[in-house]
Amino acid sequence: MPDPVPFLSVEDRVEYLYRKGYFLRDSLSEDDVDRLSSMNFHYFLGYAMNFRELHNCQRLRGAKLPSRVFRLIDVDSQVSEILYSGIRNAEWLLRHFLVQEYCQKFDSCGSFLDYESYLDLGGEYTNDYLAYGLMTDILEYNEAFVVERLSNAAKSHNQEPPRRCKADNWELCRSLCEELPLWSVVDSFSLGRLVKLIQRCDASSDDKDRVWRAIAGDMGIPAKRFPAGMESLRSLRNLVAHQSRLWMRPTTSTPKKEGLFHKKISQCHKKAMLVAFYNVASFQGSKEKSLDFARRLEAVIDPESDYKIGISCFSSSVK
Repeated sequence: MPDPVPFLSVEDRVEYLYRKGYFLRDSLSEDDVDRLSSMNFHYFLGYAMNFRELHNCQRLRGAKLPSRVFRLIDVDSQVSEILYSGIRNAEWLLRHFLVQEYCQKFDSCGSFLDYESYLDLGGEYTNDYLAYGLMTDILEYNEAFVVERLSNAAKSHNQEPPRRCKADNWELCRSLCEELPLWSVVDSFSLGRLVKLIQRCDASSDDKDRVWRAIAGDMGIPAKRFPAGMESLRSLRNLVAHQSRLWMRPTTSTPKKEGLFHKKISQCHKKAMLVAFYNVASFQGSKEKSLDFARRLEAVIDPESDYKIGISCFSSSVK
């Protein structure tokens, strides 16, 4: 087996950065070293490595200074805060419109957990697995209305409500939750499961009459862009929530470069983060709110040329 990679002291980290050609020797200031000492070094290297590669291939001009990398980290943090507010608003809207459209068409109690009536989209993520996840979200929800009704239903079965739903206790869980309306539990669902429920909850024979299309209309998003847009929102939310690096990271799920902001992203790489950022803007509920959100992002991004390059022109040749 290869020798394990050693843990580096702060002094060793500084020397490593110089020796590997990340920065000019003696360019790290005392403030830079102080920041380096309070940050996971591997996290820092994610930025520094990409900065070095972009600089070496002359996509970035100017001196190879650590202060530029710390600036990228700071801008990423500012952008993440703005994105989080937009993603949170988009989640509110998705939950609101799911309740509105679903309850106008179907029974609000119980039917949203009938996975046998879901639309079958194939793939490894099966409808029953989705339903078990939704049920677990409900069982773990601590909202008083839900807790009280689950407790009362469990007493009639002479047992405590399960903490998690699995195939072997599905029928019990289903029985406990059958009187819970969608509006009382929709806020318990993770964004990932919420997106999949929106996509699958309505298997009507006429695709144009399905709930997800009505929600897309409510949010002013063309139906052909809506499913991919939701997946992009879910993927980006996970990165933002875990404080992951956004700069020089390819998206895992990106909608097409169309819609209200198509001119702003037309020259971007198809998997550039900027495409995902503007997708968040498109999920704000109205054209006016979408434009306002985009302006908030642009006020931070546009003055930062190093940052904008890394979220616009991602190349798979740069690790």
